[in-house]
Amino acid sequence: KIKFGPKGDYEGLALLSENMYVLESSGILFKVKDWQSSASAVASRLHLPAKDNESLCYDSIGKQLLISPKSRWQKKKGGHKSKHPVFAVDPATDTMIPRPTFTIDPRDVVAFAMAHGLSLSGASEGKPHKKERLQLMLSAIAVHPLTGDIYAVSAHNRLLLSFDRTGRVTGLVQLNPALFMQPEGLAFLPDGTLIIVNESPRKKPGLLLFGWHRPKQ
Repeated sequence: KIKFGPKGDYEGLALLSENMYVLESSGILFKVKDWQSSASAVASRLHLPAKDNESLCYDSIGKQLLISPKSRWQKKKGGHKSKHPVFAVDPATDTMIPRPTFTIDPRDVVAFAMAHGLSLSGASEGKPHKKERLQLMLSAIAVHPLTGDIYAVSAHNRLLLSFDRTGRVTGLVQLNPALFMQPEGLAFLPDGTLIIVNESPRKKPGLLLFGWHRPKQ
């Protein structure tokens, strides 16, 4: 156990060299320097345009930290209530780039599911003149070390999603509730093995590993 700051709602964790980054849900990013030895921390408020922020990872391809809010992107802060931004933080300065790296549109997720005949919990096509609706609440984000795709999980409807570097949907899986009570964490091993971590108020936390099989060309 390493104490680095006051009590808080700490949600995201990312390792970069000897420094550990920790995201507090209000948008404060802690940089724990030399975390295995001195564990001194520097806090930076990122001024994220949402109240609840859980997703944090290091993107080794873009040489940046990625953060995606869980709650709605506030209109008064330049956002759109149904879209989900992915922001980048420069680890050299620990400052956030104001414009999102890309945005996730739930309508694109629904369109991908319909085009590939995939089931989708929480989506409603509604009447013909209405746009498809899907509520996403992203709780974790990670970058695949071999493909560069960006993965995210929406815990409340158990959706695992993947996107290319521009935000185009590349994959979707409806997770089995028998295995995934409440998927809240994502990480990749260097060989592409995916780790998904569950938390649950009724059961013990669980950690599941999925091997990577490179698609045939």
